[in-house]
Amino acid sequence: MKRHLTEHLACLAGGPLADHLAPGEGFEVISGGAAVRWHQTAAPAAEGDRCVWQLAQPGGALTARVVLELDPPRRAATYHVELTNSAAAQAVVEAIYPLVVRFPRLGGPWRTLTAGGGTSENFYPPRAYRPRERLVFGGEVRIESPACGRSSNRHLPLMLAAAGEQADGPGLFCGMEFCGGWSLALRHVGDGPFIRGALKLADVVLAAGETLALPPVHVGFFDGGLEAGTNALRRYLRERIIPRPPAGGPAGPAVSYNHWFGLTGDFDEALLRRQVARAAALGVEYWVHGPGWFEGGFPAGVGNWDRADPARYPRGLQALADAVRSAGMKFGLWFEVERAMPGTWAAEGFPQLFFPPQQQRQARHLNLARPDAADWAIETVSRWVERLGLEWIRFDYNIEPAPYLSAADATGRIQLDYCAGLCRVLDTLMQRHEPLRIETCSGGGRRIDLATLRRSHSLWLSDHTHNPDICRYVQCRFARLAPGSLGGSAVTVNHGAGGEGFGDRDVISRMCGALGFSGDVASWPAALTRRMRKWTDRYKRIRHLLDADFHQLLPTPTTDRDWDAVQFSDEGADESVVFAFRMAGNAERVSLALRRVDPQATYLVQNLATARRGRQVAGAELIRRGLTVALKPHSAGCIHVLAQR
Repeated sequence: MKRHLTEHLACLAGGPLADHLAPGEGFEVISGGAAVRWHQTAAPAAEGDRCVWQLAQPGGALTARVVLELDPPRRAATYHVELTNSAAAQAVVEAIYPLVVRFPRLGGPWRTLTAGGGTSENFYPPRAYRPRERLVFGGEVRIESPACGRSSNRHLPLMLAAAGEQADGPGLFCGMEFCGGWSLALRHVGDGPFIRGALKLADVVLAAGETLALPPVHVGFFDGGLEAGTNALRRYLRERIIPRPPAGGPAGPAVSYNHWFGLTGDFDEALLRRQVARAAALGVEYWVHGPGWFEGGFPAGVGNWDRADPARYPRGLQALADAVRSAGMKFGLWFEVERAMPGTWAAEGFPQLFFPPQQQRQARHLNLARPDAADWAIETVSRWVERLGLEWIRFDYNIEPAPYLSAADATGRIQLDYCAGLCRVLDTLMQRHEPLRIETCSGGGRRIDLATLRRSHSLWLSDHTHNPDICRYVQCRFARLAPGSLGGSAVTVNHGAGGEGFGDRDVISRMCGALGFSGDVASWPAALTRRMRKWTDRYKRIRHLLDADFHQLLPTPTTDRDWDAVQFSDEGADESVVFAFRMAGNAERVSLALRRVDPQATYLVQNLATARRGRQVAGAELIRRGLTVALKPHSAGCIHVLAQR
């Protein structure tokens, strides 16, 4: 049993990183104006790949219990820290860094990869999920949550870093399982680089005997540079974090429909029933009712979870749910239980469960740090799941928490309890209502973190759904750091606008993640509906590959003259799918150097946009000449590559 947590991490790291990784506890606490220097109060305990340390602050009040869970096959580890005030008087913790990994004496540059958050832009390329690679010779690379308090409004809370001047150097990925305020930084100063993750808390008071559980920390190691690192991270998320799809549905990403984008609040039951029939014809698997099913509409009626809007649904929602199931689809519903507008059922009937409003007519924010508020959220959603037989919920969050949380607790500690309450709500709903699928959302992708990823079968990536190039960019960039099956977008049809030139590019541009349709699909002509149904069927043929390895085949586009091309490939070099996109520009064709090609194999290369069977190509020829793709301006291609063994 090794003395320090990071000695175990060194065994996972291997190679030069292991030689330079400093022994330590893997976390840091500032108390009394200085970092606590821990000593062990008992011999470390080990059981299989699980290790436990008991630590104490010499001459101080704090003790710590650290549990490390090793995952050698994935070269990764998770650790949990509990701080306890063992003194008879209160103790103050000035700052908490749940993640600290140091590499003293390791010279040379580091390469980092981070990504923007899940915002919703109407320009190209958008900021959403935009990757940023930097070669770091000194100073600091820092990503963090913004002042508003939503965890991924500015950056995704994940960082990859590779050491050395070579592009294929060894490295690590890391993140904290937390949906509150955070920062992650690679600092390259003084006696060597270190990675540190911080919680945005300050001067937290622990009462005598009180214990504070810190968010779990995840660290993994890789060789082969940042491309290998992204796929190591994606595999780790797929195999260790993201829940398996519920029984009874597709094993991969589901094809869904949601009325909101395109129709918004301009609908009645008769219009939605037409969408039900057309969605079934398109091959949709889950039909999800978006906002506005409750009295008062969206957003004014958010909080009226007691009944469906009697003006739109005089007989309730059951008849619509039955119609969806009769058409061969599963029924879902939108919720935003963490917000309640003034005068609604939730705000008026349960005011004690909400943070006090800071001004008149301000939306109420549910206080999930209270166990009774979490219980209320669980029961409120559960009643509808049971009443309507729901098999999908979109769990949305369109409110900025910082003003409410800071007013309740200036130290920020309440964020820990709030995150725990949110996790309990999602965990309970998932466990109680199998086969329920949970799609998390926050005005797009503004609350994507390891805590919500653990409790999401899919994510709504962005509230921008109209421009196919922006939707494609968002899905492809997100898939660089996370399994593609998670990232949802939708082909959106405005009310009565089905004849406005939709084509293959519109649907291929949403196939690099979870494919959806939205709005007035019933206004599509019959011929276009049949064409889109063919694409849905093709998507179902290749969707299992979206969780396979990801490869950015061309540089990330920065203008509308740049092509975009990505590949999803299995580890055995047996099957892959290539997506290529051309906007403007003079280049009519590109040659793509595919990854994961076996030179000894023969491949069937098929353009899924055509009815032709495809052509046989030797793997050695694909490696030598590449895959040539020709596209007209503002078009897209989807090429399936399958080994003939």
